[in-house]
Amino acid sequence: MLDDLTTEDFQTLYTHEMNVQGVSANTVIHYHANICRALQYAVKIKLIVANLPDLVESPKKNNYVVSFYNAEELNQLLAVIRGERIEIEKDRTKNKASRRILPLVDTFYELLIRMKK
Repeated sequence: MLDDLTTEDFQTLYTHEMNVQGVSANTVIHYHANICRALQYAVKIKLIVANLPDLVESPKKNNYVVSFYNAEELNQLLAVIRGERIEIEKDRTKNKASRRILPLVDTFYELLIRMKK
């Protein structure tokens, strides 16, 4: 079964995961690393003669672009949330389980007010 795998099989898997399943290039890089490790062990114990994923190009890692509030946006936020409990949701998370709702605790609220002045 392992002997039947080709480099095209791995390339097809990586392309399918990114284009059809919608996973990021970084996730496919992790898949690639895990598959390579597993098949390297298979080479070591002589189940296969070569680790074919080593011959396949893994995708390039995505650069993370940071976004943040400017001074005007921060002032608007502070005006709106004064005395209120707020919930912040990122534009994008890996999955629903990655979403978090955190209260703005008084200590941070007071710090933001002091910074505003």
